[in-house]
Amino acid sequence: MRKMKVDRGGFGRYVCLLVLTASLLLAGCSPEDESLTIFAAASTTDLMNTAAAMYQEETGVELKLNLASSGNLARQLEAEAPADIFISASTKWMDYIEGLGLNGEAAAWLQNDLVLVVTVDSELEMLDIPGSDLPGMVDLWLAMGDPAHVPAGQYGKEALEYYDWYESLEPRIQPTSDVRMALSMVELGEADFGIVYRTDALKSDKVRIVSTFPAESHTPVRYMISMLEESSEGSQDLFEFLTGNEDMLELYESFGFTIPEESR
Repeated sequence: MRKMKVDRGGFGRYVCLLVLTASLLLAGCSPEDESLTIFAAASTTDLMNTAAAMYQEETGVELKLNLASSGNLARQLEAEAPADIFISASTKWMDYIEGLGLNGEAAAWLQNDLVLVVTVDSELEMLDIPGSDLPGMVDLWLAMGDPAHVPAGQYGKEALEYYDWYESLEPRIQPTSDVRMALSMVELGEADFGIVYRTDALKSDKVRIVSTFPAESHTPVRYMISMLEESSEGSQDLFEFLTGNEDMLELYESFGFTIPEESR
């Protein structure tokens, strides 16, 4: 039988190439390149950007944020969009994904207030919600999240219905894709009033709060946080960082959120 001549130099170069390739692949999978994905309500945008930077600095893990209305995010999860953590601005959409069997460990997280805002140069000083006549302001255009899928819009609709204002105001309501868009419409002068969260109003130097909707007028604005059933390894650590870290609780309050007693 004829013996095959082996090019030992070529074989050695081949082995070296394999080792180098394997090393590069392992380097590409280093902890520094890990990432986790959070689907979070649009009203947490500034807070979550800060929290993500803090978490990456502490752990080396990048947090990828998908920020939209809670309803839109829940529909994306229903369509099997990959995520590790879901933050909802209402219990309704957390219950929705629970009904689909998508969420794992969940907890009450933060609370917020619902407020009425105008531009900073508006002539209106303050407005007493129970004693005012919002529908009577005939030139009023009101921006708020679309009640069909935006929690801030759902809370706003509840509050307006509580005072029997919604039916009269509906023709002059400009529904938006999320609460941040409602804020933007007031900032740009495209709406006279906006129903937004207190945290949204506090971040803007272009609007003023003229009234806070009384607590009894709407469902409490409560944020829920959940790990998802198919979450990646490391999600538990992130969940605990966001829910059980004293430094984080101080951060949340600095952004204008309040902490439910059961979350302390």
